[in-house]
Amino acid sequence: MGVKLFMAILYTRNKTKESIIKELSCYDLSNEKIGKIIEYYNQLDGAEVLVMQGYFDADKWKLVGWSDKYDEQIKEAIYTLEQDEVFGMYVNDREGFEEAWNKEDGYEFGDWACFNKEDVEILESVVKSEHQNHLEWFASRFVGGISHEV
Repeated sequence: MGVKLFMAILYTRNKTKESIIKELSCYDLSNEKIGKIIEYYNQLDGAEVLVMQGYFDADKWKLVGWSDKYDEQIKEAIYTLEQDEVFGMYVNDREGFEEAWNKEDGYEFGDWACFNKEDVEILESVVKSEHQNHLEWFASRFVGGISHEV
């Protein structure tokens, strides 16, 4: 059986310093990093995205794609995370980030974009829509295929 994909809306504006510390308790986070994480979540709030259930945690939703309508919003949120000195690849390098983002094969945002189930409202199972390019991109990178069944 393949992966099930869903359209969803992110409701991520409710993050606080305390909720970030609890969620990411395995990391030693500075106030500055916590602020950037909250900024990232605030930037994503309200975006309609394509998600799948998390690989290792069924209570998480993994970001898979989004429509062009939300491209700028998602891009700005991801650039915020790219400013992390440890994990970011484009710290103070907007030009490099823009170049990577605009590559023909797309920006590789990896497996880090996961959300708690309470941050995600599932709208519908995806069959074919304006998100077909994201489905094809995802299918080309996922062994096992994609299922469109709910």
